[in-house]
Amino acid sequence: LENLVDQVSTKKPYTLNPDGDVKIAVLDFGAKGNILRSLVRRNAAITVLPWNFDFNSVRDQYDGLFLTNGPGDPQQCMEAALNLRKTLQDWDRPVFGICMGHQIIGIAAGLDSYRMTFGNRGHNQPVLALSSSGSVKAGRVYVTRFVTFILNHESHSRSSLCFTARIT
Repeated sequence: LENLVDQVSTKKPYTLNPDGDVKIAVLDFGAKGNILRSLVRRNAAITVLPWNFDFNSVRDQYDGLFLTNGPGDPQQCMEAALNLRKTLQDWDRPVFGICMGHQIIGIAAGLDSYRMTFGNRGHNQPVLALSSSGSVKAGRVYVTRFVTFILNHESHSRSSLCFTARIT
């Protein structure tokens, strides 16, 4: 299989809004420009790093780590997941992700990722919140969008993650 993330990720680190209030490192799996602009609009200093950059070597310079969206199979990004596993174990600052980034966080935490039979091509999916967090209330169904790959909640016994939602 072709690693599509490697084709679209930045090759060299670069910084946007270097004087921002909060310093966020961004692992680029194929980030949409608007995601980066949204962080800058919120006055974040962001440093965009290649998808396979070993963040652990520079992590103490940052207030948080964001893993972006991107194309392809998350299994092709095992190098990033293995690096991130050490970050999750040893670092006490926020780590957050969207789409591909979410998959990488799950894999790093010990979950399996697999390709859905048909995938999701833009239609909404109901998700049942299993616990409350912020504005999300347990027992409520929210509508969200997923894509081709999904984390296997049955592999949870190998993970330190706490599930807060599942596809209904």
